[in-house]
Amino acid sequence: MTKNQILLFEKLIKIEKEIGKVKNKCNDEDIILLNNILQLINRLKELLETNKLKAYDGGMLGIGRAISEYDSLSAYKKLYKLAYDAEKFYSQKCIIG
Repeated sequence: MTKNQILLFEKLIKIEKEIGKVKNKCNDEDIILLNNILQLINRLKELLETNKLKAYDGGMLGIGRAISEYDSLSAYKKLYKLAYDAEKFYSQKCIIG
């Protein structure tokens, strides 16, 4: 992995850890949503590990949007911030060309 891929991977791990912390405070519906986000993160990590994650070309990772679509998840400010930090990093540091 490149340096930026490693940094993005580490950001994904931070999001995973934060999800683990907030899951204890969530209702069953939010836990299902968080589990879906964890599946997305695991897929992104696999793509990074196999060097198959596409460089940024205008798209997003989808983590920030998945969290921001639900007020109950957006209320977890640290989780929200970590998700959009990863999105921003991806869009600025993982660019084609």
